[in-house]
Amino acid sequence: SLFFFTKRKGWKAFLLILFVMGFWLLILGSSRSSFIAYLLAISVLVVLVGLAKRSWVWMLTRGVAVLGFSLVVMLTLGDLSSRFSQLGFVQTAQKQLEALTKPVTQKPSNTIAVEPLDVTDERPIPVTPVPVVTARPLPPDVYKNIPDQKTITATVGGKTVTQVIQVPREFSDCTYVYGLSACIRFETLWPRAINGFMRDPLLGSGYSTLTKASFSEFTEAESTDNDFLRNLGESGILGVIGFYGPIAIFFYAAIRTLRGEVEPISRAVLIGILAGSLGMFLNAAYIDVFEASKVAFLYWSVLAVGFVVIDLERKRKASRPATNNGGI
Repeated sequence: SLFFFTKRKGWKAFLLILFVMGFWLLILGSSRSSFIAYLLAISVLVVLVGLAKRSWVWMLTRGVAVLGFSLVVMLTLGDLSSRFSQLGFVQTAQKQLEALTKPVTQKPSNTIAVEPLDVTDERPIPVTPVPVVTARPLPPDVYKNIPDQKTITATVGGKTVTQVIQVPREFSDCTYVYGLSACIRFETLWPRAINGFMRDPLLGSGYSTLTKASFSEFTEAESTDNDFLRNLGESGILGVIGFYGPIAIFFYAAIRTLRGEVEPISRAVLIGILAGSLGMFLNAAYIDVFEASKVAFLYWSVLAVGFVVIDLERKRKASRPATNNGGI
């Protein structure tokens, strides 16, 4: 956002380098949800800056340039393009497209038609085909078939023997359409969060309880891969209000400030935080992004900067001398 508002070439070059470095890290991360969130954030940013400059031409040209650059890099470098193509419905669409574009076999010309032989009297005796059992292929985003482990208990010579054996890993039908990554969320993680919310809609089931089989179970890592459902499941409606309330207040105050006369640098900061927050929200629908310390500390610090900018703009407007419109 600052890149579009500053006129100093040195600052523009510095900010452009920062953008390219951050974008390259995004490409190397190969996260589909993060890349989609980036596309949303950068699109909202270009729209808001275009509205501030009151130029639809500026908005369209910069938007096409930034989005075109992002998509070209995604398709040509890194593993993001292959990760998108792993989705089952994307593969189905690709096969349908190939079938539509495949040339139709032409009937050969200069040929002689031959009547088929009448072999009705020499029909072969039908033979029941032997079913062939073939191993089901792996889901599109699973690269190695790692067997599952199962603990069995048996009594041998009056003694109880416990043994861990390996059994073939089974995958649901969902994984072959949307991939294992998505279906873990759809079939396991998200239902657990909803169950935690239903146990106590007002307060939730408590922090770090969504993946526990019992209250005393120790879990090394908690993950729901949906921040909104995780907040609802762990802290209920009151926790969601307390967590997202400050963000909602910032959105209201920032939009109200931007409607008036604002210093260019303040406008750039507020627009950048608004667009980045929308990208974070979209990413939070698929990743527990607000629980990641490397993201959470930085985001809340930036949000605090946004509140300071709003307060400075409020004081600047209050300190202006009142204009005399002919009154007494």
